[in-house]
Amino acid sequence: MKRTAIKCRMSFGDCMFTTALTRAVAKRNRDGKVSVFTDTKYSDAFYNLPWVSRITCDDRHLAADEQMLDVTPTDHFWHYNSTRPGFCLFDTQLERARDAGIPAYDQRPIFRPTEQERLVAQQFAHDDRPLVAIESAYFSGQSWSTVADMMAVVEHYAPTHRIAWLSNQDCPRHSAVDNCLRFSRRELIQILSHCEMLYTTGSGFFCASLAHSPGPRTICLWRDDTYHYEARLHQLGWRSIEWVHDRAELEHTLR
Repeated sequence: MKRTAIKCRMSFGDCMFTTALTRAVAKRNRDGKVSVFTDTKYSDAFYNLPWVSRITCDDRHLAADEQMLDVTPTDHFWHYNSTRPGFCLFDTQLERARDAGIPAYDQRPIFRPTEQERLVAQQFAHDDRPLVAIESAYFSGQSWSTVADMMAVVEHYAPTHRIAWLSNQDCPRHSAVDNCLRFSRRELIQILSHCEMLYTTGSGFFCASLAHSPGPRTICLWRDDTYHYEARLHQLGWRSIEWVHDRAELEHTLR
């Protein structure tokens, strides 16, 4: 029987939601290992997972004893969504696995920090003030928020908190805000485990943060009318996640 290899070619968030499947597949493979095929830009989602034996971006490296299971959500989500209204994007991997005869598994993303990543995060969090993180750009494709909305969050927490700005752009010039460009993506994911709050406009950091338990209380400032995370995450009950749908709801949350 051939070993199953996993392919998820985009994006970082989708790859984070694929980490749990890699463990489920590795348990079924005869050697307890799994190969992962992904884009180089997203390969760090699978770093330091002991059951992942190989990460590559080239399909031609598929071994003779391997068969590929492509779970890339953007390639398969619309098929499931067309027949099941309200289908959640990150259930795509689960359904692809079921189609391949792989039993249901715990879908929570898996993040295994290295000791260096733990150390970096601990050093960053070593402060008397609690941490709040803001991730992604306020004008991301899913978000309804504006510069004014993000600045309202900053001004609310500035007197009492340190604010970690996780986006690679548009960091406000404010004494309470730390522009975190000096950290790697994985270091920032580990820093999230030390945060009290996460304000998110929808990107890979949000998906990765779900690996942390208990993790930060998460406030989502983005529309969920396409990929249907809100109801599914409420059903799973992984953590405190709140969707804020407009400025009025944000103001209520900040009070």
